[in-house]
Amino acid sequence: MAINHKDYKSIPKSANIKIHKKNIRKFLFRFKMKVWDINKGDYSYKQFSKTFTVKATNHSRHDNIKEAQLQFLKFKEETEKKENGDNAEDMTLDELFIKYIETQPFSDGREKKKKNYDLRIGNSGLTQPSKESIARHKTLHEKYNKYKIGHLPIKLHFRQKERNS
Repeated sequence: MAINHKDYKSIPKSANIKIHKKNIRKFLFRFKMKVWDINKGDYSYKQFSKTFTVKATNHSRHDNIKEAQLQFLKFKEETEKKENGDNAEDMTLDELFIKYIETQPFSDGREKKKKNYDLRIGNSGLTQPSKESIARHKTLHEKYNKYKIGHLPIKLHFRQKERNS
């Protein structure tokens, strides 16, 4: 169902939250965010909207606005994580590789990347080695297992210049 924006009016000091004209329990959340478009290879602005209804019926208009502001912050945070990825400090190299592989087209090269990653860097769990390959590459697995770094946590840092170029 489409949202009729004419039914909502602005709240002072809250540019991204609007209240319904007839029902003080209904709110409209709306904001724009810069999102990386994989197909274009560039950033673009995307708009996100959501309606929210306060469950409590005995609140005043001011209490409803406070609750809506808290819910808006949660909605915005969840949307940012969903669209741009969760850049938590406890993300491991294995998790980052899995996200990378999800963006790659299906091809033999993708399968080779998975096998090489699991052999030398980490244990993503994306490949299922056959019995012949395990027997044939047993010495390689033993050699690289000491130096695998896939389980280590990483922190992602992006510079604004690199994103714009």
